[in-house]
Amino acid sequence: MDRLSTAKVYIKPDIRNAYHRPRITEGDEWKTAFRTKYGLFEYTVMSFGLTNAPASFQGLINDTLPEFLDLFVVVYLDDILIYSENLTDHYNHVSLVLENFGMLDFTFVWSTEADQSFQQLKTALILHHFDPSSNIIIETDGSDFAIAGVLSQYSFDDLLHPVAFYSRKLKTTEANYDIYDKELLTAIEYFKTWRHYLQGASHQITVYIDHKNLEYFATTNSLN
Repeated sequence: MDRLSTAKVYIKPDIRNAYHRPRITEGDEWKTAFRTKYGLFEYTVMSFGLTNAPASFQGLINDTLPEFLDLFVVVYLDDILIYSENLTDHYNHVSLVLENFGMLDFTFVWSTEADQSFQQLKTALILHHFDPSSNIIIETDGSDFAIAGVLSQYSFDDLLHPVAFYSRKLKTTEANYDIYDKELLTAIEYFKTWRHYLQGASHQITVYIDHKNLEYFATTNSLN
């Protein structure tokens, strides 16, 4: 997901009946034989459940789009994600992918219902991609039994969006901590969990904890 941090426009084509596209090598059909009450049958195309079928299909897709992978295309089996930083580049990127698949002659229908769903999705509480150049805000909370937190960043729309969530149940010994130590534990836990985001951050990291006494943690003369 971090690879998509600077992208603004996305599309995810899904190949229909993907596994049934590759042809079984002539003479190897007998290896796919299966029995039913109507008799014995053999696949002429690749099917689900065959050993190495996922790897074979993944290799086929990678060989079809080698020059685009990790530049503006991410592929997992039959799901293809095309991402771009702006709409102009996106038109070009999508065209290049479709040309490789020979799929440029089609009609795209964008209905009123589809537009309404799209607008709702844009404002939904969904995870955003981490942006190393943006401010980082961490909100944490500890209870008697668990800790939880969210890492958020302001996006180009000037709204705060969640980037990552994390929660876990407290261990037996941790559950016996004083509330001060539980709240401090949440901050330590999330700095460890999201270290790959926080280490080397270009901006000061803001942490919100609902325990005012922790403001004086750095100036306390002696710690428990």
